[in-house]
Amino acid sequence: MDKKSKKILRITVYSLAIILPLMATFNCSGWGTNDMSVSQCIIDTSFLRLVSESLYGVLFISIFLLGAPVIVYAVFIILLVEGVIYLSSKKQKKEALEGELKG
Repeated sequence: MDKKSKKILRITVYSLAIILPLMATFNCSGWGTNDMSVSQCIIDTSFLRLVSESLYGVLFISIFLLGAPVIVYAVFIILLVEGVIYLSSKKQKKEALEGELKG
């Protein structure tokens, strides 16, 4: 994987990891702490409603845990992306080395 591909992969995954949860929370409104559910959604499907309620719940709990769930989410995404890039680079180096030994 060359540098340009790595950069594109990083930008794409990091952007999606930030934009998709924000879109899910902006889709619904009227979340209450007493019943932990949203009152209305623009695009009202059971899956989007569930995702939005879950995200609001995580953010609510995160307030009392000094942002720990949000930090864990960010660290997980970073480790996942960097791990994929590292493993793909390692695989390409191994294939190049095997190609040189055969040729």
